[in-house]
Amino acid sequence: DRSIAVCKKGLTIDSMSTGLRTAMAYAQYHKSEFKNAIENFEIVKAQGDSTSFVVKNLGYAYYRDNQFEPARKHLTKAAKMLYDEGRDEYNVYFFLSDACVQLNDPKAALSFLQRADSLRYPSSEVQSKIYKSFASVYNSERDWANGAKYFEMAYKTDPEDKGSLLL
Repeated sequence: DRSIAVCKKGLTIDSMSTGLRTAMAYAQYHKSEFKNAIENFEIVKAQGDSTSFVVKNLGYAYYRDNQFEPARKHLTKAAKMLYDEGRDEYNVYFFLSDACVQLNDPKAALSFLQRADSLRYPSSEVQSKIYKSFASVYNSERDWANGAKYFEMAYKTDPEDKGSLLL
């Protein structure tokens, strides 16, 4: 609350400050004020700041607001930008994959999940989530063998996560 208030006050002094507006949008996102975050990230973009940080977080805000087509658009752009910067982030591909699932594009979803999986983060919890997503997409396509295979991999990766068995 305080960070948003400070940013709002600063914007009354300098309404063109992309730094303050970006900070406010980021704080709004983390307070689950997704529509406000989208509005402010879009203003920052319109002012000429289309860094990977802004584009990625705009994509996340659209995703969290259940606007999956703009989420996919921005996260795809962010993934390309981050790759070009040498900073691939599995989260971008993971959320991009789920946006594709929501848009009924399982082929793209699997492609993005494969990219997320290739980045191999050491956390077993993260790896288990990726495997569970693979399983869900395969099951939605009625590919039961691959669905079962990935559920098993999720369980083996993180046996403490009993949710792997419930999906």
